[in-house]
Amino acid sequence: MTHIVAHGIIGCGTGLALSGNCGAGAFGAVVSEGTAELAFGAGMSQTGSATLGQSLAVGAAFGLGMGAGAIQTVNTTAAQAINYNYLLPDEKGDLINKLKACGDNDACKDKVQESYQKISDARDVEYDKQYKICQETGNCTESLKIHYDLRLALTQKGNEYFLTHRNEFELLDDYQSVFHNFVVDPVTGKVIDGQLGNNVKYIDPIHGYEVVLDTKGHIITDPLNEGTYNFYNPGLPWFGGNSLIENPLSHNHFDVTPYYQFGNAVNDPTTQNQRNDQKWMAPLAIMGIK
Repeated sequence: MTHIVAHGIIGCGTGLALSGNCGAGAFGAVVSEGTAELAFGAGMSQTGSATLGQSLAVGAAFGLGMGAGAIQTVNTTAAQAINYNYLLPDEKGDLINKLKACGDNDACKDKVQESYQKISDARDVEYDKQYKICQETGNCTESLKIHYDLRLALTQKGNEYFLTHRNEFELLDDYQSVFHNFVVDPVTGKVIDGQLGNNVKYIDPIHGYEVVLDTKGHIITDPLNEGTYNFYNPGLPWFGGNSLIENPLSHNHFDVTPYYQFGNAVNDPTTQNQRNDQKWMAPLAIMGIK
């Protein structure tokens, strides 16, 4: 998101409407883009909350025409995002745009990449810290704020983005969408093992959004088969991609592994065994067997 000042003003308005406090949005309204990058890079927080990130995310929500309730959700999860130093999808877009603006200037590209690498590294460390606490102590509150709450908010944003930017998304092969093709028995309401549906998955190669459509072309939003935001896309950075956006090893670590353990959402009806077994459906999808 490049018009940071404008979105900061929107953030201020939202702060007033929802809490009577303009402080968060006001910070976003007066900083320049350069100052914003310094704030992100330094992990700065303002007036008790991650104000810059909230202003950016709320601005996006407002622009998408979301209601007050949805804006409040984005506002809250954006605070969590910056507290964990997570790059929002718009920062991924900014990274690519700034690298393009460098042209053939390798020193410029290195400087841009390094600034975002610092943010990403801090994010990865905090993620691993919270995930380790979850595994060793059973206290998964903070880890699940990332996996459930933050990821869901960004998934919802991606679904809205898809409606007006479908041309930016890539259709994936069937074998890459097996985790979004569980089938439910209409009588028992239980997930049927060993069957695949006919949903298709699209991915935004830059922002990390995943969108899953049913056979009628409707976006799926139920926790069983919905698309889930990728902190790292599964592409191969060694063939011209950017490792901060796509990396199969990072994708497995930050996106796939927590899915196997926790599912898409709190009320995902699949069991951990069903999710683990679903990967063996990929060869059938390649052969066209449903």
